[in-house]
Amino acid sequence: MNALEYLEQAKARPETDLDGRIADLSEATRLDPNLAEAYQLRAYTYARKGDFVQGVKDLTEAIRVEPDSVVSFVNRARMRYELGHIADALTDLDNAIQLLPDYAIAYYHRAYMRKDQGDTEGAIADYSQNIQLDPDSKFAYYNRGLLYFEQGQYERSIADNTEEIRLQPTYAQAYHNRGTAKQRLGDIEGALQDFARSIELENPEKVLSHECMGRIYLKKRDMDKAISHFSEAIQLGVSYAGTYASRGYAYAELKQYELAITDYLEAIRRNPDLADAYYDLAQIYRDIGDEAKATEYAKRAQELDPTLEPPITITVETEGSFMKFLHENPDITETLRELLTKNEKLAKLLSDDDTKKD
Repeated sequence: MNALEYLEQAKARPETDLDGRIADLSEATRLDPNLAEAYQLRAYTYARKGDFVQGVKDLTEAIRVEPDSVVSFVNRARMRYELGHIADALTDLDNAIQLLPDYAIAYYHRAYMRKDQGDTEGAIADYSQNIQLDPDSKFAYYNRGLLYFEQGQYERSIADNTEEIRLQPTYAQAYHNRGTAKQRLGDIEGALQDFARSIELENPEKVLSHECMGRIYLKKRDMDKAISHFSEAIQLGVSYAGTYASRGYAYAELKQYELAITDYLEAIRRNPDLADAYYDLAQIYRDIGDEAKATEYAKRAQELDPTLEPPITITVETEGSFMKFLHENPDITETLRELLTKNEKLAKLLSDDDTKKD
């Protein structure tokens, strides 16, 4: 058999017969050291085996034979990137673009490599060029949308994720990212819709979407829905201490103190330095009358974060002074009402005082 016959035999092999393909291609290059296609196909086969070192060597040989092979430059760049040789990979892509300025995929690969090098503006420029040359380029809009989000350009991020959804209507990550951008712009209902759609689709972002929805409902003070989404996130394997702390807060607001305490303790187990969890536990124990534990957790909270004030306790002795202060300073009552809503006793005092005024 001659070199071309070995090449054709390699092509005819099943995709899974990598070793057989490599053996055929090795015979082809032995018989004809200038058969570029054999080097290219063997490089691809080595890459499938995870042997990028040998793949780079074969593509170097292919470029030796065909110095104007744009495909060889791009593929060698991708393998060099996998090996962590990003500077060399970027040089390969520069060469590919110089040889063929309208080769869209070269800009796409150079974009994410530039991002890895910290060149965000260069990455955005390359994604934009890729999109200009190929308006239906999948993932280019998504990746550029991520960069716009990092820059705080939320409108552009939303627009790019919308285009990605046009190209890939079931791409859940695009819905999630568009939701986070909408949330930053204050479009809470739009964000909830996108997070909900992301959750409907099987995807790695489902946990994060539940987390985001939980925090939104927490701010909306819909504690039941907040708990539901935090629980889904936890069931899916979320390991964030903050998720347990947030669900604990929601339980506390519903006066389900045992569940709240359990969640806060789990949050502390996962992150022993979470000062807010100790602080909230102190408040819960103070509200249920366990002053010893309240003092213990308050002390630990202030050790971790000295800026935290001790949880407020309203007693018979302090109630009169507090109400006198409010009557003497009516302008700050509304501000206090906002700041102190977490404390049931304070809220009741304010409410009772309003009733007396009526």
